[in-house]
Amino acid sequence: MDARAAAAGPAPRGDAAAPDAAGARPRVGAHRRRRPAGRRHGPRPLRARAAQALRRPAGRHARRRAALRRPAHRPRARRRGALGALDAQPHGPAGRPERPGLQARRGGADPALGRLGARAGGHRGLRPQPPGSTFKIITLSAALAAGIATPSSSYPVRSSATLSGVKLSNASGESCGGTLSRSFADSCNSVFAPLGARLGARRLVARARAFGFEETPRVPAAKISTLGDPAKDLRDAIAIGSAAIGQNKDLATPLQMASVGATIGSGGVRASPRVVRSDPVIRRRAVSARVAGQVRDMMIGVVQSGTGTAAALPGVQVAGKTGTAELRFTGDGTSDPKNTDAWFVAFAPARNPRVAVGVMLVGAGAGGKAAAPIARQVLTAALR
Repeated sequence: MDARAAAAGPAPRGDAAAPDAAGARPRVGAHRRRRPAGRRHGPRPLRARAAQALRRPAGRHARRRAALRRPAHRPRARRRGALGALDAQPHGPAGRPERPGLQARRGGADPALGRLGARAGGHRGLRPQPPGSTFKIITLSAALAAGIATPSSSYPVRSSATLSGVKLSNASGESCGGTLSRSFADSCNSVFAPLGARLGARRLVARARAFGFEETPRVPAAKISTLGDPAKDLRDAIAIGSAAIGQNKDLATPLQMASVGATIGSGGVRASPRVVRSDPVIRRRAVSARVAGQVRDMMIGVVQSGTGTAAALPGVQVAGKTGTAELRFTGDGTSDPKNTDAWFVAFAPARNPRVAVGVMLVGAGAGGKAAAPIARQVLTAALR
């Protein structure tokens, strides 16, 4: 049925013609031959046939792109938010190896992951938001690279930490601690805020920039992810500690945080997103392969037994990190969904990634409850 037939409604069944507005049946001229039911009246226009061919996924790569275009979540109430997805494949649609790089929208390649297509969708005009605990991926990478912590480092179990005389609590005032791996799985502010303060502003900012912060995107309409002015905004321990857990002046886009996840999945090499294949490939090492492997293993722990279990997939190992970012600082760990953005960053399969995602919902509550299930649906669609 062509577009005009669809707009007019379904064709009448049987031999009788549809009645007109007055109830009388239209007269059918004797010169018109009756066609069998269901048969088209003449060939479809070439434009309609071409449009259908373009809509039809042709092959595994096209099916994956079509799946990523479909809505991953249909909430009952309208929500403001966005997501970024990086489609990682080792070869192009025709099986040809691609040049290294990260290309937005049309495909590209990461040094370790292969071809990547970046897509960002969401509320038009949405500004970068505080990334919350998803930023701990960067803080963890920086601490491991600086040698001030190891996965087995031990920290006190407590509900808060005090920096510069200011109390900074864990989410909902819960107590957590133990090894660095366990603290990361539980997204423990009382561990990572002091760890960031110990790391210092210079090393924290340098590592964030290596992951793409403060970099002008080459993707049209994509906004820059920032850390504020280090000279003014990172002058004391509480400011640095808050920035280390994705608060203070930290602002990021889901596409940027998906790129952070993809960088860990690629063994620590980041490829700057590009728009078309002819754009120059810009790639650099954000962190060593050893550190990237350690962070990846801890991200696996987040999904297996931490705050991100809602993103787990049967038969597929997922690496992820939750984020629950306060829009207005409270410091006491009070849980108010309207005051928090929900985040989740993930890539899968964890040891040979094909897709990385970043999900953010404004004023939606905890990342593990609101954003992780959406990331799970995106991963499911992309891995089909």
